[in-house]
Amino acid sequence: MRNTVAHRIGVASSAIGIAAASMMFSSSTASAATYSCPVDYVCVYDNDAFAGHVYAFPAANGYYEPNLNMDPPKWLSGVYLNDHISSIINNTRHTASFHKDANYKGGRTVIPPKSWNSKLSTTGFDNSISSFSVDISGT
Repeated sequence: MRNTVAHRIGVASSAIGIAAASMMFSSSTASAATYSCPVDYVCVYDNDAFAGHVYAFPAANGYYEPNLNMDPPKWLSGVYLNDHISSIINNTRHTASFHKDANYKGGRTVIPPKSWNSKLSTTGFDNSISSFSVDISGT
């Protein structure tokens, strides 16, 4: 009986160790996602913490998207990006401006160069972005 109890404790300890290792791997993978946006791109994600679908905009020479409710910006699911962005990485040397309305109107949030916002709900912009620009004229 003693060997059986010891064996069960050992199996349980192994299972706990494997679960802990999995959580550590998941955690480090989530941290690595912060740096997965290519250099000179602005990446938008449909979930917090850079999770879910990603759409990468090449922005080394500036980028202007007046209406995210038109082609081509769609998630792989076929849904337009308009009002479906929850986190952003700006991996450019320029400031990226995101607006609540089309044609750069409405409220605005700014993501500085080489910066990110992992939870747009903290700024009131979760699932409410309709246009954005990366303007290189001021830098």
